Amino acid sequence: MHPLFDSPVLRIDYHQVHDWLYVTWKNEQNEQSVMEGCRQILSFQEQQHCGKLLMDSSQVSSMWEHAAEWGAQVWFPALQQTGLRYVAWVYSASFYSRMSFDLAIKDVKQPIVLTFDDTASAEHWLAHV
Repeated sequence: MHPLFDSPVLRIDYHQVHDWLYVTWKNEQNEQSVMEGCRQILSFQEQQHCGKLLMDSSQVSSMWEHAAEWGAQVWFPALQQTGLRYVAWVYSASFYSRMSFDLAIKDVKQPIVLTFDDTASAEHWLAHV
């Protein structure tokens, strides 16, 4: 993997073999950090034009429901416009973090988003779609 961005709350890598972005959310998140992180992801997606995205939020324990509506209405449609077709999202063990993400994707039709409890399953699915 080729590192593209790293901060205390977010890491973005480009996986050359599979041609996807691999995003790792880290530490506590809030509305501002989630939205800024999503903007960073969109920026790199606009450069790479990957068809697939792996989002690993397994290290996040906070709730960020206020950013969920923005994600559904603005961010996911913008990602789709860059050519993104599939998102594999690895859930956090935190109920509140899961709830925030579920709010963000409940009305999203494109890109296709599937959730997973572990990265191995997410990677396997993403590699085969």
